[in-house]
Amino acid sequence: MYLLLLSMIVVILVILAFLYHKWTFWKRQGIPNDLSSKSGLPFHVTDNESHRKYGKIVGYYEGLKPCLSITDPNLIRKVLVTEFHTFANHRELADENELINNGLFLSRYPNWKRIRAIHSPSFSTGKLKAMKPMIEKTMDQLIAKLDPKASDQQIVDFRQYYDSFTFDVITRAAAGVHTDAIDNPSNNPFLTAVKKTFQRDQNIWNWIVLFMPFMRNFVKIKFFDAKSQEIISESIRRVIRERTEKNIDVPDLLQYSMDYSVLSAKVIRSKEFASFESK
Repeated sequence: MYLLLLSMIVVILVILAFLYHKWTFWKRQGIPNDLSSKSGLPFHVTDNESHRKYGKIVGYYEGLKPCLSITDPNLIRKVLVTEFHTFANHRELADENELINNGLFLSRYPNWKRIRAIHSPSFSTGKLKAMKPMIEKTMDQLIAKLDPKASDQQIVDFRQYYDSFTFDVITRAAAGVHTDAIDNPSNNPFLTAVKKTFQRDQNIWNWIVLFMPFMRNFVKIKFFDAKSQEIISESIRRVIRERTEKNIDVPDLLQYSMDYSVLSAKVIRSKEFASFESK
């Protein structure tokens, strides 16, 4: 009995010592940190509060992982420019089999470098200016929608219009697709899928991925909604197919990426594209 009790005490002490060692990492480095700074509030709130309190360099923890938040311009330049090769990867949110993991924001190096090289020419001054008429047309549509409400002094849920306007601008500028979210926000599968992907509360599985990523070695955990990813992916595939088959050329980000990538008509009709679609 005493041996069992002693063993339990030893195990508890070892665990506490392990946690103490992990959660005092920044203290040992001489970097200020506030364990209470990430208290469930939005990051833009807690980050600003931490930097106001502790300065330009603040340490914090995501589970057992030490993280560093910096606002010093010289350090930011080092991270983003001079030593970028060391910091190329984002945090691993998506499972490697999730469709969104192939995107620019979540893909890992060196695949990220390939995707970034394809997208880079799309952001030249001339190509961005070519998208201006699309953005202005969407803005005119929003104004036409809001003008009558302003004249009647109606109370408006501007978040809904803001979401719809942003979505219409992005889909028109990025893929040349007119989703009509401003006039029809509620019955729009594409918009609903995007909201389910990016505007949702965190569930227990998301918290496990963020704070205990090692659990993915034992349990398959998806961070994003699989059905929503498929709807978004299929919408983009459909546009690529139509443009390739009908030889349509639209001045948007998708077209520029197609022009600079291997997605030629020959490739899209090949087995490789079919296998990409099946992923």
